[in-house]
Amino acid sequence: MHNGSEEEQSYVDYIKEVLSDSPNPVAELYLWFPGRPHAWQAPRLFKGRIIPNKDNEKAQGELVKYLRKTYPEAELIWEGGVSLHCLFIYPKPKKWYKGKLKTRPDIDNLLYTPMNAFKGVIWHDDEAVQWIHGGKMYSGKGVMGSLYRVCLYEPVYG
Repeated sequence: MHNGSEEEQSYVDYIKEVLSDSPNPVAELYLWFPGRPHAWQAPRLFKGRIIPNKDNEKAQGELVKYLRKTYPEAELIWEGGVSLHCLFIYPKPKKWYKGKLKTRPDIDNLLYTPMNAFKGVIWHDDEAVQWIHGGKMYSGKGVMGSLYRVCLYEPVYG
């Protein structure tokens, strides 16, 4: 795992503690991805043609590259169930009005990037994801990044 600052490690410890109540997985992957979390952006329509957003593909590619570098053994396509836990961390905005802040980007758009990036690397299809948890928070010390926890469970055959 990425050896970052003490504050980054405190976020890793926090998510391990908060999310430790899930059933016993066969394996767990923790991935700290530094940098501004990417929110998926809708494709644009131009002269009747759909133009995909290249930033989405770039962000997903960077995440997959980082995953393969950090966990070379993660190049498995898991056949069982998967749970995905995501924590997106932003620096505290300079203008924080009396504790009120519109929390942009939307959490569902933040979840698109790991869901699409891990598809084909860790799981075949999104249907393998049985549980997903996403959250975002602001760091007073300027830490920025995404923390992912992927839990792999035994396949259940009916």
